[in-house]
Amino acid sequence: MVKDFSKFEQVKSQPENISSINQKLSSEAYRTDSKLVSKNNQQKTVSNAIQDHTEHKTGKWVALTFDDGPSPVYTPKVLAILHKFNIKATFCIIGEEAKRFPYLVKDIVSSGNKLCDHTMTHDERLPSKSDKVIKEEILGDKHVLEQIVPNTPIDYYRAPGGAWSPRVREQAASWGLEPLGWSVDTRDWARPGVTSILNAVKTELRPGGVILMHDGGGNRDQSISALKQIIPNLQKQGYKFDFPG
Repeated sequence: MVKDFSKFEQVKSQPENISSINQKLSSEAYRTDSKLVSKNNQQKTVSNAIQDHTEHKTGKWVALTFDDGPSPVYTPKVLAILHKFNIKATFCIIGEEAKRFPYLVKDIVSSGNKLCDHTMTHDERLPSKSDKVIKEEILGDKHVLEQIVPNTPIDYYRAPGGAWSPRVREQAASWGLEPLGWSVDTRDWARPGVTSILNAVKTELRPGGVILMHDGGGNRDQSISALKQIIPNLQKQGYKFDFPG
């Protein structure tokens, strides 16, 4: 299931011809307009539609995603909670933070979790920027992650602040990054209180949902406290944990 995120897309940023910015790297060949991505002799289809569902399309599955890290304070706490319950999640990484704390990126991957490109600087106005800036933000982050954890797939791109545009989605897909949305917005970044975070999950989650939380970008004590309850609560309801797809 793909949610209609068109309301988030910036009106002034329309799809453009992006062939000029799709310069091929030595071991990569990208074709735009969704859809065929060939890397190191492996091919996969990448859609430019925003995904807000788990890989499993039926049954009680849910995906946890964490944005704006890595954080030396909160990312280890999230990883410890995930390890305690033996589940995996997706971490949407900011490139500048990855450069500061590369060991945390390695810890995320070594624990069996997935990585998502979240731009170099968390520019929420990216849809209004030039092709050059978009490329620097998205591919820059992707290349930083690939340098830290070689041979680790970077499967997704999540727009900072949910600021999508057709042009950004098409470019991300052309670079092998599936646009990643969410179906449950806990708004934990605003620190609304643990009860509010829990209520968002309780009221918004449906089977196959993708939960948006944060392990970086500020004080995440409420996020940590809520996560300790969210996971066992969902397990009691029969949910299993999955990756987006």
